[in-house]
Amino acid sequence: MNKTKRKIFETSLKLFSEKGYDATSIEEITATVGVAKGTLYYHFKSKEEILDALIDRIIQGMTSNIRLALSDKSTALQKLISFVGAMKVDSAIGKEITDYAHKPQNALMHQKIQNSLLAVLTPIASEIIKEGIKEGIVSTNYPEEAAEMLLIYSSVVFDDMNEMTPIEWKRKAEGFVFNMERLLGIKQGSISDIIKYIN
Repeated sequence: MNKTKRKIFETSLKLFSEKGYDATSIEEITATVGVAKGTLYYHFKSKEEILDALIDRIIQGMTSNIRLALSDKSTALQKLISFVGAMKVDSAIGKEITDYAHKPQNALMHQKIQNSLLAVLTPIASEIIKEGIKEGIVSTNYPEEAAEMLLIYSSVVFDDMNEMTPIEWKRKAEGFVFNMERLLGIKQGSISDIIKYIN
């Protein structure tokens, strides 16, 4: 990404955070960056494309983390635990975007992040579940659907994790693991290590 494109990207992120995506205009972005509209449109076709680029940055980082975490694991249970642990957003830009997405004025951004995560992570999670079925430690006839349900459940339950008390968080985490084991037909307590990776 060249200097001008990066500046448009970073300025848009700041404005989306402060004003919300819908309330931020192309004119404000160009005025803040100090470029003409033509320059912005040379790098991005629309405001939504800027938002998509911001979200893609998160997804790419998270996917790389997950693939790296899974690369040295031999069993499906090990992979499942590593998968959950690697779903954290580590990059500075990723943390900024997800923090901004939780603000009421950024509902569209939040929805787009959730949809992108589901599209990219569901196939990875379902492959792990299928491996678990082959190994005889997972029992479900619906691996893809189970993967999607777990991802949706985890994103909703832990969406406001920073606002939970330690007791609330512990109960949510334990409930998540309990329901995950039931959904996947895994022996109770087999994946309790997941709890330490959620926070």
